[in-house]
Amino acid sequence: MENVIPRRAGYALASAAAVLLAIYAAYASSAGRTGQTMKNSPTAGCGAKVTGGGSCHGTTASSAVTVTLSGPAVLPAGGTGSYTLSLAGTTGAGGGLDIAVSSGTLSSTSPSIQLLDSELTHAGAINTPYSIAFTFSAPPDTGIVTMYANGKGALHSGSWNWAPNLSVRVGPPPAPVLLSPPSNSPGIPTSPTLSWRGPSGASWTLEISTRQDFATTILHQIVSTDTSFKVPPGTLLNSTQYYWHVSATDSGGTSPWSGPAWSFTTSLTGVEILGSGRPSAYALSQNYPNPFNPSTQIRFSLPVTSAVRLVVYDVQGKEVAVLADGEYSAGIYTVPFNAGAFGPQSGVHASGVPSSSSAAGGVGSGGLSSGVYFYRLSAAPIGGIPEPGLNQTLSGEAGTFTAVRKVLLLR
Repeated sequence: MENVIPRRAGYALASAAAVLLAIYAAYASSAGRTGQTMKNSPTAGCGAKVTGGGSCHGTTASSAVTVTLSGPAVLPAGGTGSYTLSLAGTTGAGGGLDIAVSSGTLSSTSPSIQLLDSELTHAGAINTPYSIAFTFSAPPDTGIVTMYANGKGALHSGSWNWAPNLSVRVGPPPAPVLLSPPSNSPGIPTSPTLSWRGPSGASWTLEISTRQDFATTILHQIVSTDTSFKVPPGTLLNSTQYYWHVSATDSGGTSPWSGPAWSFTTSLTGVEILGSGRPSAYALSQNYPNPFNPSTQIRFSLPVTSAVRLVVYDVQGKEVAVLADGEYSAGIYTVPFNAGAFGPQSGVHASGVPSSSSAAGGVGSGGLSSGVYFYRLSAAPIGGIPEPGLNQTLSGEAGTFTAVRKVLLLR
């Protein structure tokens, strides 16, 4: 009998020790742990084997725990950004974490975490849910850096999960890609819309020059967010070749220019100037013939160089054709309007200039349907109001001549 009590006491001590070990295992390691992210292995995590022992917190990630990395997706080379690791899904003490990067340097900004083996991990058990801030300094070389992390839930859960990897671009964005008008395009209006594509969130610098080396520029324009820009009337001349390129700028820096410069040549396509005299007034004449099918001519007069836009609308006010758009010198002009070359099936270019197949004058199955249409001329003097003595009628916007006439199409 004298050995029974000591034996039972030994059993009790062993059981208590097992319970303490289990409790300790349920907590995040108080010294922190590294090498547990997907940087090391997709089978690592908080369930990886502890040196000299078994698994730490179970071998499978738990969807009950949500772990998230957040912060800037772009940094300049050598720049520093503030980031956050957040964990949700459990409540209580015993949380932990491990954060690693493919390159660059991590730094702790919280007493709850420490830098260990170039990774960030908990300095002691953390209360959950948590949101812990840290900083990341990008390497001097440009490229993509991957940030990895996992997080451990509260004591009673023992659950852990991965954070989705966060990619950080270090350095400037890639060069934009030019879209329109295509390079070497002829017959472009003198107030064209230029478009391109590039990374979201960037601003753009657009340059236009008559020189391929851009030693001098006609336009140097900052475009805030849009990936297109309409060149203001009066900027470009007629029958002139221009070169253009675009660069992108964001928090990572400024990209190279968009490869070899594209070019286009301006032309008052389809617009014919009649004579060399200068009219004494702005005027928009009635088209001839009217009614018509399928073509007619529209004449307008400019007493001075003006930014001109001549547009055809249907009876509902919808724009159906742009016949002129750009800078025109003083003179009398005639513009052809071929109803068979405009409409949803006509193959008209975005500039309003018919394609070669639709400009031949045939109506075919496309083109506009019979009915009443209106054409509107707006003309603004380049450089302000013309000099006194010119017989002119300016209305609408300050210093702008506008006139509207009705036309009848019979198909």
